[in-house]
Amino acid sequence: MLTDLDRRSISLYKKLIDYCSKVGLKEKLESMYGYIAFENQFSFTELNERCYEFMYKYPKEEGIIKRREELVNTIADLGAICDRCRDFFLRPRGTFDKKKDTRIGEEIENTFMKFLQQHEVNCRRGDVVNKNYPDFLILNEEGLEKFYIELKYLASPFIKIRDIIRGRECYEALTLDVDEKLEKQRRIVEEEIEIPVFYVFWLDFPCVKGIFFMSADEVYHYVDSRGVEYKRRAREGNFIVRSGRKEEIGHRDKAYLPLPMMKDFGTLYGMATSRLNSTRIGKSY
Repeated sequence: MLTDLDRRSISLYKKLIDYCSKVGLKEKLESMYGYIAFENQFSFTELNERCYEFMYKYPKEEGIIKRREELVNTIADLGAICDRCRDFFLRPRGTFDKKKDTRIGEEIENTFMKFLQQHEVNCRRGDVVNKNYPDFLILNEEGLEKFYIELKYLASPFIKIRDIIRGRECYEALTLDVDEKLEKQRRIVEEEIEIPVFYVFWLDFPCVKGIFFMSADEVYHYVDSRGVEYKRRAREGNFIVRSGRKEEIGHRDKAYLPLPMMKDFGTLYGMATSRLNSTRIGKSY
């Protein structure tokens, strides 16, 4: 059964989706950047609420990741959405376009920031000098720094993960690029930033949806302990020629953070709107 905190987290996410609809985010991404969204992207239905319960809440409480087939037999209509998800996300990808990908990310980030600002969160851009600082800085009412947020938007599950990592499932594996940018940001987080940093995942899979987060310490511990869990195959557009030399762009080395390790939207929002300043959360795994 969902708790009050679960319902608060879901309610906040529904408000975020309503805001996306109000500002026409999906239509903007499609018209300006040719973005092709899955049929239920930027939406939240009763099916998604059931998936939240069985794919996030219960695994977090029980410490058990159930096979997708078992959940299909438990959650009404999940099998049909899984079939369409596989058809959609396993189709051949087009050419990788780093500039377009970056602009889409910026649109999503700006939408999330403006939503927070309209819901009593004192929030501004965190990386004002293009130095790989996290995306957003959360402040208290007096303008004192509370914590940073690095936002990751995920709409495409890694459907074949169980073939790569034993015991993992597509619905609970949250992709993180393990690359030079992450290493640069880690140095900044550990050497320059004296307040907490959280990696926040806007999860918009066809099944489970919501805002979830981990502390930077937890993310880095996971990456250190697991390393690169998968290297994606190169696509056209992953390489450019610069000054006569072939250089790789884009991110192919991946780690997959477990959804049950994450905290929820209600907790994040409570921290952001609390009158108390944050302190760095210790390492707890």
